[in-house]
Amino acid sequence: MRYYSLYSVKIKHYNHILKETVSLYRKVTDFFLQVCLKEWDVLSTKTAHQKLLYMEQLCHQTKKNPNIAYKTFDQKFYKFPSYLRRAAITEAIGKVSSYKSNLGNWANEVPTIRGRKPSLPKAGLIYPCLYRENMYQQTGKYTARIKVYVRYTWDWINIQLRKSDVDYIHRHCSNRKQCAPTLQKHGHQWFLDFPFEETVTLNNTSLEVEVAVDSSHINSIRFSNLDETVATMYPLIQPAIENIAEQVYDSQSLENISFPEDNPYTSQVIINAIDDALKKATVK
Repeated sequence: MRYYSLYSVKIKHYNHILKETVSLYRKVTDFFLQVCLKEWDVLSTKTAHQKLLYMEQLCHQTKKNPNIAYKTFDQKFYKFPSYLRRAAITEAIGKVSSYKSNLGNWANEVPTIRGRKPSLPKAGLIYPCLYRENMYQQTGKYTARIKVYVRYTWDWINIQLRKSDVDYIHRHCSNRKQCAPTLQKHGHQWFLDFPFEETVTLNNTSLEVEVAVDSSHINSIRFSNLDETVATMYPLIQPAIENIAEQVYDSQSLENISFPEDNPYTSQVIINAIDDALKKATVK
């Protein structure tokens, strides 16, 4: 299992200007969700990389791909950055894959005892990853520039990063692999969440667990790459992490976490991964 601990770095002096970027990213993801649902019979037969390419062929017009089935994407989302487009496609594929898996499990349950039919997927409260060089560039120890949607176009803005957050990363995370940051809003303030990668194995299966923290709170715990194959192999793993996350959000602690009786081993592996990530994200 590959997992990530995230540390939030506050963006100083910006607020409303960043909302449109996130809103547009969610709209794009919702667009691709509708395409995925319509095209799933074909998509489901392809590998992860083939799914991505197929979706781009359906929606994004180029000189080599002039005839596309969904022409409204380029019209609605003119000059949408390619890296964010692919991230939104990947997000949509993952959500539809999970929905189809849950729908299949629901259909196989006894009608008299099964719960509600799974609802259609939506983008929800997702945030864009700012890929290095293309979306995020460090310009100094406490400064950077990011590409955002501003004044009806995509452009770079210069930002200042909170000194204490940056200094913490340099002191405690210098020997770990730092990945591209995600633009996030916590409360009324904006942050860049920087992931730091670690690995742990669950039956030789590679999963990615994100643990997002700031100086005083555990903000989110989730799988970032739970695809259809893994969900099928381990149908209890997503409910397990959701159950654990809800308890951690309430208590802000890993103590006295209750495990479902049907998957104690999986729950314990997840708890261990979260605990290890939190220890490395805690000031000694």
